[in-house]
Amino acid sequence: MNKAITPFIEHPAYTGPIVVSASVLEFGAAPNSQADQTRCFQDALDWTALQGGGVVWAPAGKYRFDGCLKVPSGVTLMGQWYDPNTPGKTGAATVYHVYAGKGLGPNGGSFIEVGASGGIAGAIIFYPEQNECSPVPYPPAVKLADRGRSFATARRLTLVNPWEAIHAGPEGNELHTIEHIYGTPLARGILVNKTTDIGRIQHVRFSPYYWLRYADTSVDEQALLKLLGNAVGLELQRTDWEYVYRFECEDYGIGIRFERDPGSTDITDGPNGQLYDIRIDRARIGLQFRHLNTIGMCVTRGRVHASPVPGSLAVEIAADFDSVAQLFDLSLASSETAIVSIRQGAGGSVSFQSCDFQSSRSDYAAALEAAGAAVLLSGCSFNNKGTSIECLEGLIAASIAGCRFPSDSIPVRCEQGTESRVMLDTAPRDFVEIREPEPDLGTQPQPRRSVLYPLPGSPVGIDWTQLRDKAHLIQAALEAAAREGGGIVYLPPGPHLVASPLVIPEGVELRGSYHVPHHTNAPGTTLYIVHGEGDPDSAPSITLMDRAGIRGLNIWYPRQRMEAVTPYPWTIRLAGEETWIIEVSLGNSYKGIDAWSGTGGHYIEFVTGCMLKEGIRVSGSERRGWLKNIHLNPHMYFRTIGTGLPNSTIDQADEAVKFSLLLAWLDRELEYAFRFGKTKDEVVFNCFSYRSRLGLDIAGLPGEGFDGTFYGLGCDGTVSGFRIVHTGDRELQFINAGIDIVYQDYMQIQEMDGIPAKIAFMNSVFGGYNLNPRRGAVIDGGRVRMQQVHFRANGAEEESDAGVNLRSGRLSLYASVFGHIGPIDGSRFSKQERVTDVRIGAGASQAEIVCNAARDTFMLVSQDADVLPVAVGNVSM
Repeated sequence: MNKAITPFIEHPAYTGPIVVSASVLEFGAAPNSQADQTRCFQDALDWTALQGGGVVWAPAGKYRFDGCLKVPSGVTLMGQWYDPNTPGKTGAATVYHVYAGKGLGPNGGSFIEVGASGGIAGAIIFYPEQNECSPVPYPPAVKLADRGRSFATARRLTLVNPWEAIHAGPEGNELHTIEHIYGTPLARGILVNKTTDIGRIQHVRFSPYYWLRYADTSVDEQALLKLLGNAVGLELQRTDWEYVYRFECEDYGIGIRFERDPGSTDITDGPNGQLYDIRIDRARIGLQFRHLNTIGMCVTRGRVHASPVPGSLAVEIAADFDSVAQLFDLSLASSETAIVSIRQGAGGSVSFQSCDFQSSRSDYAAALEAAGAAVLLSGCSFNNKGTSIECLEGLIAASIAGCRFPSDSIPVRCEQGTESRVMLDTAPRDFVEIREPEPDLGTQPQPRRSVLYPLPGSPVGIDWTQLRDKAHLIQAALEAAAREGGGIVYLPPGPHLVASPLVIPEGVELRGSYHVPHHTNAPGTTLYIVHGEGDPDSAPSITLMDRAGIRGLNIWYPRQRMEAVTPYPWTIRLAGEETWIIEVSLGNSYKGIDAWSGTGGHYIEFVTGCMLKEGIRVSGSERRGWLKNIHLNPHMYFRTIGTGLPNSTIDQADEAVKFSLLLAWLDRELEYAFRFGKTKDEVVFNCFSYRSRLGLDIAGLPGEGFDGTFYGLGCDGTVSGFRIVHTGDRELQFINAGIDIVYQDYMQIQEMDGIPAKIAFMNSVFGGYNLNPRRGAVIDGGRVRMQQVHFRANGAEEESDAGVNLRSGRLSLYASVFGHIGPIDGSRFSKQERVTDVRIGAGASQAEIVCNAARDTFMLVSQDADVLPVAVGNVSM
């Protein structure tokens, strides 16, 4: 279709100004018509894909669909939408009436299929022919189908009454983004399976409320509640390191189910990950743990309240469970039966830290029934009459420390034969609390004015060596926008050569065609940078001044070669306050993002990429800044077959060679993924890196240190996990942290100038997939508190190594698990033999080791008789 459409700005109610490549109206779509709109929408999507990607806009109105849509790679379908949870903030919205797929069930073709680096955002999806009294199965409303090329997105959707809301999988998929999704799915809300790189699920709520209050229908509330009583809110099957933040559901049969991939018997085919702020109300089973992989699952904060239906549970640990489940700071409640049931036959371990067990039963039944697994309870509170914890035949072991029970209750009742496996310590303990339990996640900054300054594209199919340098043209547009009060300088899809540095002035944003997180392998706006070749100390390629930003594009170095890496300067430098970098991919930067001086109020979100020498560094920040949902992975560089990017991967054989070359380089030369110096109130939220010498480096400066909180930081495939030298005056807190190393140690904690670092780890996992670290967590000073940490494997290179090695300083270790898991041996994981879990060195000043568990035998070694640790309630499993 031969069309010439000029980009324009729209203003959705839920975000800042967007740059639109095409409107569905230009392709014949007719809102509020009874005619099928499928072809008009698909034509708009396909045309935009042919232009290299961008945003397709569907204005407010009701659109009928008798067929299904496919959102191509690099394209985002957006419409008008209002948050249904915000009373008074409503208006005309984009509504999709879906007639397609009736009776086909969940395996039929989804209404909207989203391709890699594509997205669906801003719409109400409604099934007019669905009936709560005689429900009809449909395929999922949305399928995220990147098929291994990453980053399919669904955000800002109201799914009024789908049979199933969103599927990610079961085809291979990676890096899905599912956020701000609300609705009343009737059978299952979200299904995740075959996800081999981290997915993110954020701000989701499923409730009967949305259909009951939808304006166009009248719904039988009792019939709907009966239907939802058999539904599942979220099901996680095979997924690696899933991030879930603020998932809510009400009146569903099962809130969240953790399950094995039903199509596989492989030992790795289960979920692992971390959840934060879970809110489940009136569920028959709130959290159902059937299967996890050996890394386990961390669940932190929120509430899980069972329904009043007899037999309902807040938490069920199934009979075939055999991993590690860690629950922290949860309100757990039930009125008709036990709050938690651990079924006979369950293996592995289940820990509850600082959980509040609320039973409203009038009889004297136990709040927690344990007939399997090793169970750790520390700092929990119980309100029930009679017995709080019942230890039944089949229990492996139980340790209970620092819990609070009603004065007239029986804290623990042991079935005959289990007494010797249960340890109870009533002494008060100094358990760690999250300093800022409700994370301040900030707000995406916007340019000062929503005025568009579009620049021309490049000829389609031109060889990159024939591209003209656009640096002066881009800089002139940036300066013009600044002179006129700010605006958006827009680069259309395609390559743009930049041979000299760019400076983005105050009030201006440089923007490309993407409006979702994306991979380098997807079509869209790409800057080809040749500036600074061979001179890493020259000016950065892009500098952001005060209140300036960059969004929605790729950055690629066309002359960079994996076979012979060339140094370049920093790609982006923050040279002012309140700057932003959003949805930008740095495919092969030598040095990534430099925010080392005077960068308070920075906002960096959904940055992806592969850096070769230095990753992202932050310091000199005197007020709160944000790093959110950053994802660094070498496949942003080598998984580029068919993209046409210069010096990218040619075919599968070439990819295999470059994969090995690149990983070896990163292990040797990439100094760090994340480095922090002096900050104030920094928030690091759900950021992840794979492959580097150091995952996290808190360098420390004389007299200055890092101040902030890490939520869900994951560093995978690092030679060493964390190095922490100096912190600020406040305790440095890590919640739901993950370290997965390839060689050296989980962490090195040191002191600077005799000033002890103060650090707390809560509900975290340290491991080395299919290998064992040389050393574990090595502490050479400071005050370190570790609470509810899963040490999947211990350091075991030498006799002096351990899971935790306290060589000097102070350590509190509570409610942690040592798995002693070795490399894969055939169809199973092997087991570490004769390893030490905790070693207290001669230079240690204090150690408290309480309520921990280890596979086979818990081993604690103290090398100094004058510094005997407090060791209570440590059990073997």
